[in-house]
Amino acid sequence: MALRQKYQHAPTALANYDYIDVAEGTGVRIYNGLSISNKSALTIYGATAIKYILTRNTIEGETQKTDGTPTTDDGVSITLDFDLSAFNFPQSLRGTAYVTLNVANTAESPSSEGAMTAQIINATTSAVIATGYSNPMANSEAAETQDKCVIPITIPLTPFKRGDILRLRIIGNTVGSESTVGGQVDVRHDPTTADYELKFYCSFNLVDL
Repeated sequence: MALRQKYQHAPTALANYDYIDVAEGTGVRIYNGLSISNKSALTIYGATAIKYILTRNTIEGETQKTDGTPTTDDGVSITLDFDLSAFNFPQSLRGTAYVTLNVANTAESPSSEGAMTAQIINATTSAVIATGYSNPMANSEAAETQDKCVIPITIPLTPFKRGDILRLRIIGNTVGSESTVGGQVDVRHDPTTADYELKFYCSFNLVDL
């Protein structure tokens, strides 16, 4: 009964939030990460431009996943920035956010594994607001292994101005028991396909509403 009182579906006045936490004074919006065309005009054959966005709509992405770059050492295999449209009015983030990821990764040797980092960023100012990390992900040498991870991110009270852009940065790392071990991390981002979703549960401050 206590849990039911704490977490409630948003009333009409807060209908743009998926859930509210009455005790904490926060509201959660669930965003999907996906890829779309980034073309502004018709260009020569073969020219492709993709950008990554956050949206509350569940629509099929132009691509289902983005492959990372193979590494031969510990380090970053992939970095993707998922941007929300500019805020139409000032608002603030606060509380615990969650990022759920479906990742495919390949080991260069049995002693390597993957690990994910998620950052919440004000893209307008390039300020990193908060960072979260996944547990190590299992993989197989020379074979793609699918992994799922849930990353909690603690957000301090952070104001956004009208026109600011909220960014979710996803970083895929290869980590080995030896410094020369590498691999590849691929990020999946299709909201309409099972085990391909990338979701961002973003926590907003409601105290001033």
